[in-house]
Amino acid sequence: MTSAKSAFEPERLTRARQAVAASGLGAVFLTPGPDLRYVTGYDAIQLERLTCLVLPADGDPFLIVPRLELPAAQASEAGELGLEMVAWDETDDPFALVASRLPGDVTRVGVADRMWAVMALRFRAALPGAEQVPAGTVLRELRMRKSQAE
Repeated sequence: MTSAKSAFEPERLTRARQAVAASGLGAVFLTPGPDLRYVTGYDAIQLERLTCLVLPADGDPFLIVPRLELPAAQASEAGELGLEMVAWDETDDPFALVASRLPGDVTRVGVADRMWAVMALRFRAALPGAEQVPAGTVLRELRMRKSQAE
């Protein structure tokens, strides 16, 4: 059986960025789950604190993680991608932090299909003018193509 680590391909991040740019969305937010693992190789633990890959349509992606989880993110395959990792502290609002890094004219965002509702609602509050759609619609075609390792 092939391990998730050996099946990971760093080019997925580039392909995901291209898919977001072509989708008409302002950004896609991937929280811990199969899509985050597929795109970055990071098998993050789902916690009440926000861990999220932000894929803006225009601009560089970044991974926002609780400061306590930063070493695990850096040690994962995501740490080898040259991806900016933004650590946040318990007194920070990570949803506002994500919103502050996006252009003010973002009107549609994709949220991970398996994102906890409480996090989707927090993103809605942080980006009140942005419609939320499932991120799976953007990533579906990428996920259909399997590599030799998969």
